Amino acid sequence: MNRNIYIDCTDTVVSRLKTGIQRTVNSIVKVAVCQTTDYDAYPVISCIGNYYLYNPRSSLYFAHTLSNFFKYIRNVLAVVHARIKPQEIHLHDSPPNNKKSLVSVLPILALCRTIMSFMFWCAFQLDGAFVGRKMLVMRDEDILFLPDLFWKSDLEAAICRCNAIKILLIYDVIALDHPEFFEDIQVMEFGWHLERVLGQVEGVMTISLSEMNNILKYSQRNNKNLIHDYNHLGHDFSESSTATACSVSGVVSEVFSKSGSVYLMVGTIEPRKNHVLALSAFRKLWEKGYNVTLCIIGQIGWKCDEMDAAI
Repeated sequence: MNRNIYIDCTDTVVSRLKTGIQRTVNSIVKVAVCQTTDYDAYPVISCIGNYYLYNPRSSLYFAHTLSNFFKYIRNVLAVVHARIKPQEIHLHDSPPNNKKSLVSVLPILALCRTIMSFMFWCAFQLDGAFVGRKMLVMRDEDILFLPDLFWKSDLEAAICRCNAIKILLIYDVIALDHPEFFEDIQVMEFGWHLERVLGQVEGVMTISLSEMNNILKYSQRNNKNLIHDYNHLGHDFSESSTATACSVSGVVSEVFSKSGSVYLMVGTIEPRKNHVLALSAFRKLWEKGYNVTLCIIGQIGWKCDEMDAAI
């Protein structure tokens, strides 16, 4: 009997986002399931502390409806957040004991995600997203690969009940190395979940040697010796996947049909991507009369006040 490798794609399925991590997870699942190896690969999703085999062919109508509902709530909160005066919402302007209050919020966020997990479990059941509709029992010799977001789900509850060898893929720890690029709550939540998940896995993979060394230093501080390795990310482009004019949205096509050079920035709008610096550089070009266009495509992230003001 072949050993099985189970690939966690919970957040990618639930969030319906198409940013870098979700594209990577989808590519890993696609390649792993199709390849013939000593392992049989299966995509899985976690709900209410258990793993289930995921059926990629399911419609996910109820799950997508629920996901859209939570996105709507998030957008409403974002609008309310934006209308509050900056001095009232910036966490770094809060009193010194603010971090203690943030720590007390983390278990509440975990509870909210557990409730959301139950709601998605109900939606997945209605959608027929679970193969066999029964919780998955993994063997000791199986591998559970965790390439998805680990800080936005009730992952710890599921992996602590899992007998398989658990391997976590960590893309970076920028939230810990450069917290100035993130909101305080994001930094503390990432660190809180990272410490808990590292305590339950047998190994980690990273996407570069430098990140692997960072993780090893972090795990050694917590007296945790992990199996470790790194592998650079590839790409999912092929000669047969060339985009056509019909597959590009009308707005983007209109931008690229303009005369002059068009420069494209794709990615979530947040401080690490230096959109403000790029916009400042292009403003100087425009002032000198250069016929160039800057096209920015990406979802709104965090700490975008300076970018919003620059635009």
